[in-house]
Amino acid sequence: MSENELQVHGPSALGHDPYTGQVSTPPITGDLSPEGLIALAIQRGVPVESFEKLLAMRTQLRQEEAKRQYDEAFARFQAELPIIIKSSTVQTEKYSYKYTPIDKIIEVVQPLLTKHGFSFSFDSLDELDPPAKVCIQTKRHVGGHSERNTFRIEIDPTGRQNKSQQNASAHTYAKRYAFCDGWGVMTGEEDDDSRKAGERHSQLRDGDKKVRLEPDKAERPKSATPSARKPASSAPATITKAQEQLLEDRIRQLAETFKMDAVKTHERVIDHIGKAYGVETLMHLSPAQSTEVLSWMLGQRRARTLNPEMTL
Repeated sequence: MSENELQVHGPSALGHDPYTGQVSTPPITGDLSPEGLIALAIQRGVPVESFEKLLAMRTQLRQEEAKRQYDEAFARFQAELPIIIKSSTVQTEKYSYKYTPIDKIIEVVQPLLTKHGFSFSFDSLDELDPPAKVCIQTKRHVGGHSERNTFRIEIDPTGRQNKSQQNASAHTYAKRYAFCDGWGVMTGEEDDDSRKAGERHSQLRDGDKKVRLEPDKAERPKSATPSARKPASSAPATITKAQEQLLEDRIRQLAETFKMDAVKTHERVIDHIGKAYGVETLMHLSPAQSTEVLSWMLGQRRARTLNPEMTL
């Protein structure tokens, strides 16, 4: 029998070296993806333990790829996210303030979320002692990765609303802030760079970074006659206990974002308001200053998301 016949019909056809008789393993070529390696493992009958390790490796690689896609899409989304001008006004006997309803915020943000492959949903929890509403937002990406964020608001039992109204109001409030926190949405007062009244967000041009929404007619407060208007001095000089609690909650979230000690984070915020407003405690802030501080903290968290190396 010739040497060529031995190579074709002899031990080499069974995977043995024709000269030494030892088993020879051909080099792995072709598909080296996790799926390709698993298919090759099945063909070669690898042990169950090795097969399980391959499956675990595939799962880990998929999770890492999904997280990478999520992070990249989130960065692109936030690069296009405009500041939303507050569109609705609440008028009380003593003061008034502006805010943006959750439905108006979603009206602006939803097209960008869809464009970059995101979706979201809400769940809520009720706490009894003290009464509070916790809103949980789940953010999902088409790549398979998802993340959660929460917002907690205590229910004020001293208001004029009944229990059902108090619960519904706290739920809407928590949902709005959970949504804004989770996606990095910022709302602000109108300035000289804003769009003229009546211009809708659908007319936003490329490069614009602010959106002004028209308030619903039903939401516009009735104009007060000159004799009925309250003097400017009737506005509260400092924030309420509930507003202070909101600031404290945001400081805790800021600490989590920057992975800092809560006490040091609180000191950093106090230092900021001291330089910005000349006050030493949160309770000495005015309602308008409180809103600005909330926006500042949200901006810091948003910047940290885009730059993990950033420090507070």
